[in-house]
Amino acid sequence: MDKQSKYNIIVKAIIHDIDQGVLQARDRLPSEKELQERFNVSRVTVRKAVDVLIEEGYVIRDYRKGTFISERITYKKMNEIVSFTRSALLRGDVPSTIVHSITDVKPDPFLMKYLRISAEETLTRICRTRLTNGFPLIYEESYWVTAMTGVIGKTEAEGSLFQCIKRARKIVPVYSLQELDAVGASGAIAQALQVRDQFPLLRSLMVFYDAQDRPFELAFNYYRTDRCKLSMVRTLNED
Repeated sequence: MDKQSKYNIIVKAIIHDIDQGVLQARDRLPSEKELQERFNVSRVTVRKAVDVLIEEGYVIRDYRKGTFISERITYKKMNEIVSFTRSALLRGDVPSTIVHSITDVKPDPFLMKYLRISAEETLTRICRTRLTNGFPLIYEESYWVTAMTGVIGKTEAEGSLFQCIKRARKIVPVYSLQELDAVGASGAIAQALQVRDQFPLLRSLMVFYDAQDRPFELAFNYYRTDRCKLSMVRTLNED
């Protein structure tokens, strides 16, 4: 096995440990010696793997204290699709959902434009509140292209819909487009999030696409600004 394959094995194993919650934000990365023994590789190979993990943002190096799992994996990231359920579990929280309504609707011009559908299409509109440890964090109003995702019931809506449509329809979100703005809470949204009228919320409009570049969901997510943190990772290109 060549050196490149060896360090990639280490990288993939560490990422898997992060995804499974074995390693969490602020945990110290195993020492070079421990990684050498675990993977039966040289110190040079271990260092190359750690450099890749740092470059991709999974770990950070503090030359005074050591190398640690980055906190960025537990935050909402602009360049990654992570379901609410998985994100909560990565933080060690208990996710839950209150489903308020599931209805069939016809698209208005706004939805037709973003979802690339005609007026004859049917959408499944789902309104629900997402909670962690019993505390309401996000109010979600989403529209699903029924012809693609199939019928969605209350049981499915109480869990991860991404996992549901992946199992039932083999649809996997590959990328999304997102717009953000600030709004004030009111009516049903304020009540669901247990905040006062005009409490500041971060509203996210997201459209999700599958591997065939087909939009299958449009979602408005309203985040409590006192409980959510948005982290953006940007790369700098200099000529």
